[in-house]
Amino acid sequence: MGLEQRLAMQPVSGSGAASEGGTGHQEPARRALGWHHALPSLPEPNVFLIFSHGLQGCLEAQGGQVRVSPACNTSLPAQRWKWVSRNRLFNLGAMQCLGTGWPGTNTTASLGMYECDREALNLRWHCRTLGDQLSLLLGGRTGNTSKAGSPERGDQTRGGQWRIYGSDEDLCARPYYEVYTIQGNSHGKPCTIPFKYDNQWFHSCTSTGREDGHLWCATTQDYGKDERWGFCPIKSNDCETFWDKDQLTDSCYQFNFQSTLSWREAWASCEQQGADLLSITEIHEQTYINGLLTGYSSTLWIGLNDLDTSGGWQWSDNSPLKYLNWESDQPDNPSEENCGVIRTESSGGWQNRDCSIALPYVCKKKPNATAERPSPDVWANVKVECEPSWQPFQGHCYRLQAEKRSWQESKKACLRGGGDLLSIHSMAELEFITKQIKQEVEELWIGLNDLKLQMNFEWSDGSLVSFTHWHPFEPNNFRDSLEDCVTIWGPEGRWNDSPCNQSLPSICKKAGQLSQGAAEEDHGCRKGWTWHSPSCYWLGEDQVSYGEARRLCTHHGSQLVTITNRFEQAFVSSLIYNWDGEYFWTALQDLNSTGSFRWLSGDEVMYTHWNRDQPGYSRGGCVALATGSAMGLWEVKNCTAFRARYICRQSLGTPVTPELPGPDPTPSLTGSCPQGWGSDPKLRHCYKVFSSERLQDKKSWVQAQRACQDLGAQLLSLASYEEEHFVANMLNKIFGESEPEIHEQNWFWIGLNRRDPGAGQSWRWSDGLGFSYHNFDRSRHDDDDIRGCAVLDLASLQWVAMQCETQLDWICKIPRGTDVREPDVSPQGRREWLRFQEAEYKFFEHHSTWAQAQRICTWFQAELASVHSQAELDFLGHNLQKFSRGQEQHWWIGLHTAESDGRFRWTDGSIINFISWAPGKPRPIGKDKKCVYMTASREDWGDQRCLTALPYICKRSNSTGEPQPPDLPPTALGGCPSGWKQFLNKCFRIQGQDPQDRVKWSEAQFSCEQQEAQLVTIANPLEQAFITASLPNVTFDLWIGLHASQRDFQWVEQEPLLYTNWAPGEPSGPSPAPSGNIPLCGGPAQPLSSLHRPLG
Repeated sequence: MGLEQRLAMQPVSGSGAASEGGTGHQEPARRALGWHHALPSLPEPNVFLIFSHGLQGCLEAQGGQVRVSPACNTSLPAQRWKWVSRNRLFNLGAMQCLGTGWPGTNTTASLGMYECDREALNLRWHCRTLGDQLSLLLGGRTGNTSKAGSPERGDQTRGGQWRIYGSDEDLCARPYYEVYTIQGNSHGKPCTIPFKYDNQWFHSCTSTGREDGHLWCATTQDYGKDERWGFCPIKSNDCETFWDKDQLTDSCYQFNFQSTLSWREAWASCEQQGADLLSITEIHEQTYINGLLTGYSSTLWIGLNDLDTSGGWQWSDNSPLKYLNWESDQPDNPSEENCGVIRTESSGGWQNRDCSIALPYVCKKKPNATAERPSPDVWANVKVECEPSWQPFQGHCYRLQAEKRSWQESKKACLRGGGDLLSIHSMAELEFITKQIKQEVEELWIGLNDLKLQMNFEWSDGSLVSFTHWHPFEPNNFRDSLEDCVTIWGPEGRWNDSPCNQSLPSICKKAGQLSQGAAEEDHGCRKGWTWHSPSCYWLGEDQVSYGEARRLCTHHGSQLVTITNRFEQAFVSSLIYNWDGEYFWTALQDLNSTGSFRWLSGDEVMYTHWNRDQPGYSRGGCVALATGSAMGLWEVKNCTAFRARYICRQSLGTPVTPELPGPDPTPSLTGSCPQGWGSDPKLRHCYKVFSSERLQDKKSWVQAQRACQDLGAQLLSLASYEEEHFVANMLNKIFGESEPEIHEQNWFWIGLNRRDPGAGQSWRWSDGLGFSYHNFDRSRHDDDDIRGCAVLDLASLQWVAMQCETQLDWICKIPRGTDVREPDVSPQGRREWLRFQEAEYKFFEHHSTWAQAQRICTWFQAELASVHSQAELDFLGHNLQKFSRGQEQHWWIGLHTAESDGRFRWTDGSIINFISWAPGKPRPIGKDKKCVYMTASREDWGDQRCLTALPYICKRSNSTGEPQPPDLPPTALGGCPSGWKQFLNKCFRIQGQDPQDRVKWSEAQFSCEQQEAQLVTIANPLEQAFITASLPNVTFDLWIGLHASQRDFQWVEQEPLLYTNWAPGEPSGPSPAPSGNIPLCGGPAQPLSSLHRPLG
């Protein structure tokens, strides 16, 4: 629908139509037609009956009072209830809210039904405690109404268990979710339910008063007073209303220019319409969107985000991120600006912004998409014949090319073998590849590239890009540096865009020859079982209880399935894909009702994949996998009453291929805690509370997470009741044990969050710990779409969902035995880089390989540190004393050898004019690349295998642009003395060809001085080339004028050292030489001198 049609849909008033998004007098009803008939409204899935097990009846509203009726009737409106806005409980028969007088006030109002806008009464309820309050206020008299001030107390225990009728769900199981409006005059704000219109209460969106039948709601309690309203989102299979349709692609788009929502609110609004925030996957789509934006001036949310802490930029609708349209110098500030926008000012260019700011947004959907499910990954084991040295998988053959080449040369090598560089199209294929990569191979080329068209990635074999798996903060085309080719690296096989001229190993792929018969004899699996390394899987099709499922798997010599990583999760989901509407038992359980889930095998839960609102808020239960639209997501079910199918898993022992690396080593129980941090002898971590009464010191969830990480710690994660009990005692020692009212709204950020839209509203710990222990306080009804982070409530010592942008205190957690460094803090309260002279430095304590460390530095527009003076070395050494865990700790710096020629280089391209080698370093030149570290206490350097994981130092310069080469001196007039060669304004001479004339460096310099000359200064590549060309038959080493004063290299003529051409393995440590001077090429040599005087 075009803009003109949308404007025509605006409601009218007595004074005429108002403009879209205006704030004038508007009314959604057309009173002149006398419309008061309510058309069919939205479905009511959250309506329920409230049943008391003790009183054996259902709660019923009757004549302004409430009672427990022994006859439960699902069609009787007086027994039908629903949670509505502001934690109120609404009755569909009375069209009123449940309320009572405020505790401690003089009001005599009893428990009963009241108008939902009564301000003097308590109309808000905590769903977890509602049953106890009903028992207290209603007493035990079935069929009797409540009596003001005289509750019967004798039957409280018997009436204490209140559930949703017809199920075992508690009263928190059907929460209210905000409904975000579109168009209208409320800027996208959510509906207020119930709302009053024309003296009538509405408990859901309605079409009352509209000729067109469109559903609408008020966004304040009483429409007659405020006249604020908007249309309600509808999930439909067409794009007729509120949408623009691209006839070429069938995609539909909704531009909400008048709305101002946070990114998460905008995402929720789109989802409520069966859509998602805009994804742009090709140039045509970008061009089409630009056309629709013409004439507007706006910045709008799109689905681009990097909210997955383990991954890179992604689309919220899971489309592959293969096309990019970043503006120059974007994305910027990736640690805090995690959401993407499209801007009309830059002709549809993209920027990253803080997700909490309020902006308009764009939704996108496909017709009939609401009924579609994504196809599963294919894990079928077909038999494939491959040539020797090629590995078969799903119809293709794969080969690792260990020889390091550029991307183009790697592609040519693959083509010579009949294949092409690797293309990856599913999680199944990615898992196969990660298992084939040896751990010592850090990074490899794959076929993805944007060489044909900048920022439009495609596979070199021409296949469709349907799957992407970027590394954190990638792809970013860092500094517009033509990062046109893609590598795969890390245990999860994440991708990174890199310069194509890097020399790396690669992987080739080609079609295999399909063979008849079973694949590899099913690797020893029995008939009917499915192989997935290193186990066999079987689907039990009978619907049984949890205990029966365990017994049946044991009967088959197996166990209920455990799921340990995202690859195994994807495989299991593919097994159950066709079982729509069914559930399948797994080995995960909370049989002791502690809130802590464990695998039957006793293994720690390192990976979780919960469905929305799971693992729920009650204790106990067993975990089953859902199907249908919630394919593969985990849900807690009653172990005895619920019946489901099941999955058995039989391990065949040693994996055929290497498994993914395990988690970080378990911290020691004997390690000490840093000063100011606390722990318990039974716990492996240390904990610290960060609290302040000053509002400016509090932080959002993202800021709190960053503050912990700057200390080398993480936001608090909790794996057991014992761990949480210690934290609770620590809080009580700090703040005192007192009544809950004293600590009301005293909350602390913990690491639990569901910020990643790709996780399906599943809660996850920010440190990667599996979410196996839960202690949510559901009574607060804070489980709507926009509350994506969790806090620990000091009053209840339970968890509460909260908007991530709220400014709060926080708790950090660090492994025992880890030293904490206090970060440098600016007046604004955030850690800054340390400045020295014209550069800034940052010290990262987490361990990374040299290549990973260099890449992380580039995320901050920095490089691994280069060192050019004793003063700079002393500055680094001074700070390493503070940051290091031990005197001998090593830190990566930017010096390394090139694989092509073995020469040392700084990563930032600066010259090597200073060295600080430890005795015996560097080691002799070998075939492996060398990377250089700095020792914390001695400030000296050593070389190490680049795959070693060490902390590291990043450095960034304030200067911009590339340094310009120095101007060359003009060629002087005149000539040189006999026996000298002229080049530009210098004269050069080699002397001492006779072996008897060879001297030490100091003697060579004295000889040149006697001729009114100096040992040669080589100031630029041209002089280097001239001298090299002058030495075709020289077979001995020659002295030049470069020497080290202490550790700094300088020319004898005091010219600045702007050019170097070190030999492989140089500059090395000092060798014996007079006056401490260093022979660069070793041994006695001939003096190479230059004469500086007017020529002629």
